[in-house]
Amino acid sequence: MNVPCGLIQDLLPLYYDEVCSQESRSLVEEHLAECPACRQRLADLSVPLPTPEEEEETAALKEVQTTWKKTRRRARWKGVAIALVAIFLAVCPLWLTIHKGTDIPTEDIQISQACQLEDGTVVFHFYIDDGKSLDTLLVEETDDGSVYFTPKRALLEPRRTSEYGLYNTYIAFSVTQDPEKVNPHASYNLGGDVPAVYVGTPKDRILIWERGEDLPPASPAMETMMETQYIPFWETYRPSFDWEGYHQALESVLGDEMAGKEETT
Repeated sequence: MNVPCGLIQDLLPLYYDEVCSQESRSLVEEHLAECPACRQRLADLSVPLPTPEEEEETAALKEVQTTWKKTRRRARWKGVAIALVAIFLAVCPLWLTIHKGTDIPTEDIQISQACQLEDGTVVFHFYIDDGKSLDTLLVEETDDGSVYFTPKRALLEPRRTSEYGLYNTYIAFSVTQDPEKVNPHASYNLGGDVPAVYVGTPKDRILIWERGEDLPPASPAMETMMETQYIPFWETYRPSFDWEGYHQALESVLGDEMAGKEETT
């Protein structure tokens, strides 16, 4: 007989408690022999109901499990955050040290001994007095043709340990178009169309020379220094460059004219 499961499941409690009629009992047993779902429903009736204490324990266990899952999730995100912070702290100082993108304000730059050689080459002394090192000096041209010597450094540039370095040196540039008048020892040959030369940036600058300006003539000692001792640092400068020896070579010619002599002795 094909009896609906709903009807059999309504009879299962009576069947389980053995209070149904024999006819109903036979009907249930015949159906159970063919229906695993109703057999499982009958087996469920034999599972004892939880006591109030057990229900409280189950609820407490579920709460503990929920709290533990939340704690584990927070711990996981906390670990990710700590890892990201650690990576940032490790990489950021390295980037700040390597990245040479910070301009040096002109209030920390001293320009002295600007003069002009017989061949027209302009020479001046460049010094940064903030006590930090320097290894980057860019030469940039703006739209109007002006040239800027722009010292740049990292935000975490180290303190210098001596007064011998790129932050304390002579710079020479030529502004002539006559190849016969270009000083081969000049650091930079800028051509004859440059209207002005500055140290710094267009927003913060020190004028070194402008077209039509007559700078003081170089002394014989300066002429000799440029002819015999001046080294174009853009070709020879390396991290291991002997700045102290270079300064001593300059002083051997310039003597008391050596800029910054009082600071370096």
